[in-house]
Amino acid sequence: MDAVALLKELATEAGVPEASFNDHGVCRIVFDEKLELDFEWLPAEGLLFLHAPVMSFQGRPDGSMCQTLLEANLFGRDTGGAVLALDAVHNEVILCERLVPELMDYAYFRSRVESFLNVLERWQEKARSLAAAAPAVSRPDPAGKTFRAGTDNFLRV
Repeated sequence: MDAVALLKELATEAGVPEASFNDHGVCRIVFDEKLELDFEWLPAEGLLFLHAPVMSFQGRPDGSMCQTLLEANLFGRDTGGAVLALDAVHNEVILCERLVPELMDYAYFRSRVESFLNVLERWQEKARSLAAAAPAVSRPDPAGKTFRAGTDNFLRV
């Protein structure tokens, strides 16, 4: 399937059928009223990126935090195949995953999104215990608007 069709079906199931990619190929949907997930479509490359903030930090992250993140990334052991990364521009640790929409059907796409949200929630909880965790900061919406998924537990996280 293509990314537009996958997102449309997911958004409809989540109760936000109006959600769509903006002119920059980005769409944000908030699941369970707390999990912000950005979908970023790069049509020229045929890639769809899922990415979301795990935690914010101030200054430079300490070695302990970096070690924790690197160990989690090893073979996707604690990330469900997604990747934890440092975004120095926004002072955030993000969780991201690269998908190739043309190689998947909706059921597989939905399962990847659900897995991603489960991992995101687990890491956001774990981030609270990391010494370098700073208070949450307001995050700009790259999509220009945020879509809030219905509260009828569309995805169980």
